[in-house]
Amino acid sequence: MMKSLASLALTAGTGLFLWSCSQRPMADGEMRCQKNCDSPAWTDNIAKFNSKSVKAFGGISKLYTMEQRARSDAEVDATKRALDELGIYGTRRFKEVVTHSGISSDVIDPTVIADEITQLKSEGTALGSFSRYQTQEWTENRDGTPVTVYKVYALYEIDQKRSADFLKKAMRSQLEEMRAKNLQFDRDRAQKLIDSLPDSW
Repeated sequence: MMKSLASLALTAGTGLFLWSCSQRPMADGEMRCQKNCDSPAWTDNIAKFNSKSVKAFGGISKLYTMEQRARSDAEVDATKRALDELGIYGTRRFKEVVTHSGISSDVIDPTVIADEITQLKSEGTALGSFSRYQTQEWTENRDGTPVTVYKVYALYEIDQKRSADFLKKAMRSQLEEMRAKNLQFDRDRAQKLIDSLPDSW
């Protein structure tokens, strides 16, 4: 009984402390979370959303006074993470194709595939979709004025086959450029290597 009373007193004391903190004036530049203060549980294990058809990436926005702008920023962050990893994978695979087709990796720059990915970002070509969002709402004291700001978490699921097909197309394009430069290589072998690449990465 005494233990229960002590636990109840502790809970009440904690609640009173938190309430008193929320009532005190905010210092200049101070921020207080008002809604969804914890990051979403799914951010702890993004990989659990991966499958043969999609690969998942999380994005987090900066703080904005407009929720839609924060949402867009989270989308940009998640997309960048996805395309950066796709670029690393594509560069590695293209280097393998090049070196197994009779051309030294010193002759051709394998990062051209990463450049294709950069172009993909600028064009905003969609290779996936956003499946989850969570918005945090904060109050920030700006020169004595409380301002509501937002932070958004977004989950982006990139289509494995669509992105793999994009990489294969980019590689074939680079092979044609190599051919136009009269570089000697086993073109048929290079094409077969590209065709044999998996539809997931």
